[in-house]
Amino acid sequence: MSKVALLFFGLTRSLRFTVESIERNILNVLRQHSISYTIYLHTYDLEVLTNPRSDEQQVALNPDEYKLLKPDFVKVTKQEDFLRTIQLHDYLKHGDAWGEEGHHSSLRNLLCQLNSLKEVFTLTGDTPHDCYMLLRPDLEYVSPLDIDHVLDIVENRDQPIVYTPSWGKFGGCNDRFCIGTREAVRKIAMRIDEVADHARDHRVHSEWFLNYTLRKHGIENRDMPWLARRVRANGKKSVEDVPMPE
Repeated sequence: MSKVALLFFGLTRSLRFTVESIERNILNVLRQHSISYTIYLHTYDLEVLTNPRSDEQQVALNPDEYKLLKPDFVKVTKQEDFLRTIQLHDYLKHGDAWGEEGHHSSLRNLLCQLNSLKEVFTLTGDTPHDCYMLLRPDLEYVSPLDIDHVLDIVENRDQPIVYTPSWGKFGGCNDRFCIGTREAVRKIAMRIDEVADHARDHRVHSEWFLNYTLRKHGIENRDMPWLARRVRANGKKSVEDVPMPE
């Protein structure tokens, strides 16, 4: 039986709105094809969220919301502890890619996301899996997981291959979720270790940086049309994502 590692990263700010889609369009699909899975999760214990770019103002969060996913392995850390370890100006040598002056909230959120990716991949330890999926818990997965992509990764598990969404590239690669082999996903998940070097010569931007990482490490990127959209902590669905039926 093939084994898949499901790695959820980042804030579980809207999991109560998205967990049904995760169950229906990811977990059920794997079960229907007799593929076992292990759920790993890293999140932050943030209790109040303010994000000007997504119009989330002082939204109360439930620090226990992650339990809705019933993860097999979980790590919860304090976001402020991580933020104290970085200096934003180290990543602004070529300006703010989002044009945000002063608060640089999008850059800060990206760095928190990159840290979460590293934390959740580290949870997998030496446990072998045939396929790895990086998933944001605040996404509503609108269409079912294409099992052929999983089976392709299982068959080519020793090759550096990753599937990323064919939409939302913004001049690079969509970094919201992916399916890949261990080595490919490891490079993606650990790329926070390379972001400071990247910032010396480039503006730091989420999609651009992922594309840079894939090219640098010779990872083959394959498009997949799997659809998902972001759901805010207040339950509002992002209007910036690809057009989808309500």
